[in-house]
Amino acid sequence: MNTLIWVEHDNASVKDATLAVVTAASKLGEVTALVHGGAQDLLIIRTADGREALVPFVKALVPEVDLAAGRVVVADRPGLVTPLPEDE
Repeated sequence: MNTLIWVEHDNASVKDATLAVVTAASKLGEVTALVHGGAQDLLIIRTADGREALVPFVKALVPEVDLAAGRVVVADRPGLVTPLPEDE
């Protein structure tokens, strides 16, 4: 899916690009939107198995955004993008 993301605090943008969401080990899905929230912005991620995950767009959870490579690194934790074992 193509998406338009504007990251105001970084003054960077990407238009008509797909951003893959990855960890050090695997691809988790794709960014489908950025929601501006009151406390912090949220990345909406469509996972490889079709679920939707919301990830707070903070450095602790999203340590790297590489627009040129089309990827966002997420420090995934059980229940964030990857489901908890009891939810599978």
